[in-house]
Amino acid sequence: MRVCFGYAAVFALALLLAGCGSSEPDVSDKPLASRLGDSIDISLSELLGKPRSELAEMADEYTTKIHLQDESRRNGLLHMTLLDKFRLPLVVPVWRECKYSARAGFSLPTYLQEDARDSQLALHVARFGDQDAARKLVEPGDADTLRQIEALALDRSYPLEWTRLAALLMHHAQIRLATGDIDGGTEVVVLHKQLKGVLGGKAAKSDLGAALLPRGREALARAAASWQEDKKTELADQANTILAAWGDTPAPPLALRYGISREQVQQALGITGKERSIATEQAARALDVFALPFPDEGAEAIVACLDDANRLADVFVTYKAGLADSYQEPTQLAHLLEESKVEVLSSPKAPGLYSRVYRLGDWQCDATIISHGAGAGALVHFGKGELPAAAPLARDLGALKLDRSFERNRLVAAPEQRKDTVTTGNSKLLAGMHNPLPALKPTQAAFGRVADHNLTSWIALEYNPEEALPALHKILLPLWGRTGTPRFEGKMDEHGGHLECAWQDAQTRYAVWLPYEATQPVRFEASDIQPADRIGKREGSVGESDREERKARLQAGKPILRVPRQLEQVELGMTRAQILELLPGGRSVIKSDIPDGLSVTFAGEASREDKYITRQLLVRFDRNSRATEIRARYVAGPGAGQGNAWTNLLLGAVRKTAGAPLEMASSWSSVWADAPGRKVAAQAYRWQDDATLAMFQRDAGGAELCLRDCPPDYEDGVPLPAFECLPRGAGAVVLGMKSQQLVQELNNVKPDTTADGAWIIRPDASSPYDVLLVWFDKDQVTRIVARHTPVTRNSGSTSWGQIITEAWTRDVRSFGWPRQQQLVGNDMLQALGFHDERTRVRIFWQENDDGSVKVFTEWKELPQ
Repeated sequence: MRVCFGYAAVFALALLLAGCGSSEPDVSDKPLASRLGDSIDISLSELLGKPRSELAEMADEYTTKIHLQDESRRNGLLHMTLLDKFRLPLVVPVWRECKYSARAGFSLPTYLQEDARDSQLALHVARFGDQDAARKLVEPGDADTLRQIEALALDRSYPLEWTRLAALLMHHAQIRLATGDIDGGTEVVVLHKQLKGVLGGKAAKSDLGAALLPRGREALARAAASWQEDKKTELADQANTILAAWGDTPAPPLALRYGISREQVQQALGITGKERSIATEQAARALDVFALPFPDEGAEAIVACLDDANRLADVFVTYKAGLADSYQEPTQLAHLLEESKVEVLSSPKAPGLYSRVYRLGDWQCDATIISHGAGAGALVHFGKGELPAAAPLARDLGALKLDRSFERNRLVAAPEQRKDTVTTGNSKLLAGMHNPLPALKPTQAAFGRVADHNLTSWIALEYNPEEALPALHKILLPLWGRTGTPRFEGKMDEHGGHLECAWQDAQTRYAVWLPYEATQPVRFEASDIQPADRIGKREGSVGESDREERKARLQAGKPILRVPRQLEQVELGMTRAQILELLPGGRSVIKSDIPDGLSVTFAGEASREDKYITRQLLVRFDRNSRATEIRARYVAGPGAGQGNAWTNLLLGAVRKTAGAPLEMASSWSSVWADAPGRKVAAQAYRWQDDATLAMFQRDAGGAELCLRDCPPDYEDGVPLPAFECLPRGAGAVVLGMKSQQLVQELNNVKPDTTADGAWIIRPDASSPYDVLLVWFDKDQVTRIVARHTPVTRNSGSTSWGQIITEAWTRDVRSFGWPRQQQLVGNDMLQALGFHDERTRVRIFWQENDDGSVKVFTEWKELPQ
């Protein structure tokens, strides 16, 4: 907004800024002095004898002048021609804001009621030499504070109004000096000299002296350097001579004491609370009672942080956003510390932050300017240099938990996603989260996986404020209060950087990212920081936690149910009788018993439009004859087209209700690895909720969908016994048997062997095979190859492919529908393959060296 002043207004403002009034002549038209004078029209000694009301009135006038000076500088009407980067924060030693009270007989701060008594404020004014006002402010019956007040007494009383006026006069003079007005420099010099005389020895060494005597020194030193640079050597030499005799510049008189109790902190701030951090927006009071050497202008909150013993460990002052327009450098904000020449420690550098670190008594003081954004313009921190440990940080964030597996969090939050980082704006999920920043409304949640482990690495909430970002303390206080002292750091990112506020305990780290750019979201992130060597233990505890959560949901009747429990009209939990009743009849529906289960093969013709056909249904029952596992095996139908794109229809149907699956290594990949023919990579997918586990596998031969019941005592990761639906060998010769067992079956006659160690066994005449070859591994049968007894046929009447099909048809009840077909030549069938989770079976023909062709059946043990 542009401000326009009329000629009369500009003239009046110039007079006021120059110091118009009975005590200051108009110097606007006078030639610039070439030397610092030795007298002014103001006598601090005489002012000591004036009534408090008159001193208060003069202080109000100079407060107005100073505010006008600052406003004119910001509007470009007042130029710091001598000290162009000079910024002087207004820090009044007693009462940042006050009004004279005729009833009280002295000035009272604006935050105190006129008839109130407050021992903390009584001590504040007593420290600066006003025992009279202090005695009137002390709370009735507080003898301890009265003793402290008397112990602080100086050789004489210094009314707080006089102390305030002296500081304001010096402030006003320094600004005049910065504009190039040498009379302002004279005022600085003479006021300091008068202060030394008025205060005397004891007062000069008191908090009063520490608050007043250093003032003006920094401005004069800078002016001397500027005059020297401008070749005004007489002025520079005179100023340097004065500076050499300036005297002590003690550190500002902090009333902030490390380690005071919670009760003492609450009394000082005039508030109550049980949180780890105590906060107040009554910044003026806190700045007063703690005597913090920083301005109250723009101060939004004071936050006192306690340690585990409920003792004061850290204090923060937060300032409104945009303060960097007034103070570009931390030295400007911390002017009183620079003026007192306190020890400066190494200052960290961070994106978007400009910091300076001071040693101030027991405290380390960090003054930080925040260049833009982040809900704050500056941050002052009093601490010990090392942050105390945060209170134990919660790992349960409501709908999402760090101590829950990544998969369980994904199933809760976004089952439709399958990535190592999940992001969702689901309103139901967000409503179920514990919002650590209640001043903002979360718009998105995200979490990530620990690489190669089913563990949650971090959980985040993002916020996109529709309006300007709230003040920093309003955003952070709820979290700050619970967790204690944060660490503030500037971080660079691809969006312009952010202010990070972080807390950390032994297992967990919290971080709040406050963006420098207003268009970017605020982010809260909770992350696991346990070392890599604890991953095994963490997996164990997370697995136990998942089981306990599932148990609690089941007991409450609120399980997570997303995976279907019905497959081809057969539902988990059905009895054998119920399933047999609903199955269709006819010769094309071939039912047979398998170990602990039922196999149903559907051999009927398919419709021309069918994209896929159900060819086999396999059901496993528990001890109560209820279906605990259902498998459906599918092959391409006449309408499938090229390739196995038809399997996506099956996959999509499950995905629609159960969400995105977990892609995993397929157990089918190794089943046919050593078989001849073209290899197509097998794929496997997995879903699981509180009641059901689903597996989908596919390869060139077709697809299988498996549903498994997960009863309350089910433990994830503990496999069921391998599923069996195939015969394990020919007659008494079966896979897995020991050599001695087989010898006993052969009437204790050990057979001959082939060159590669296979036993040659000749079955009796009733067998469909004339020779069996048996291989062992670690004394167990792992492979059996049976040669079929030759069948006499008319030459050319039947192809070998038809013979293979006929051999399968004879054993269809045992083998079910083929899982693989091997073709040779002009798509002639050479082999049919079958498998379950223990056994692979192949029926194939093979041409010998002499031109003869034989048919074989092979059984092979699959690795477990």
